[in-house]
Amino acid sequence: MGLDIYVGTFTRYYQRDWLTVVQQAFPGKVEVVRPNGESEQSDPEEVREVVALWAQGLAAALKLDALWREDHDQPYFTDRPAWDGYGAVLWWAAYDDQGMDPRKVPASITTESWLNDPAFLRYKDRRVETSYSQLLLGEEMWLPITSPSVFGSGDAAGNSRTFGNCAKLLGQLDLLNERTWNVDFADGERLRRAGCERGASMEVAAKFGWAIM
Repeated sequence: MGLDIYVGTFTRYYQRDWLTVVQQAFPGKVEVVRPNGESEQSDPEEVREVVALWAQGLAAALKLDALWREDHDQPYFTDRPAWDGYGAVLWWAAYDDQGMDPRKVPASITTESWLNDPAFLRYKDRRVETSYSQLLLGEEMWLPITSPSVFGSGDAAGNSRTFGNCAKLLGQLDLLNERTWNVDFADGERLRRAGCERGASMEVAAKFGWAIM
């Protein structure tokens, strides 16, 4: 299964008014199979109302002064690091966080086996101290808010999620780059466009996933 990263409003996301990067590349030729037979269609007004109520409740609980914009004309971004690229970023951060050189990866660790690496399993305890709190503590969604850094709550669809912070995520991705690769923006774009073939090394996969994120 592929893994796509979506950046945009919740309203557009839950309305499914967005296309994966593969759908954009092959319009009309890609079928998206969703879990549990979920419908492709969502009522726009119903979605807007649900998201607005959820966001207001979250803002009140977190004592936020202002909410992010949810108007429908906001743009969105999406790309596909797949699980290989995304997982390699998390694994790379885990090694660097513990003072180990991720380039000296054991031969047994691949883009398919990193979840079982003891260095990554350390972060199953969500209370562990880490320089990469936005990557390693189980976040699934990141919000454009000032605080808190990481917290658990329900999303607009009623699912339990771990939320992170957009600005802090970007800062920690920059930190990972500074500590391990030190590539500039142009190189990052080149890495993203180069892609990552299945079976690539952990470093190639991590750079690709990082460039997208």
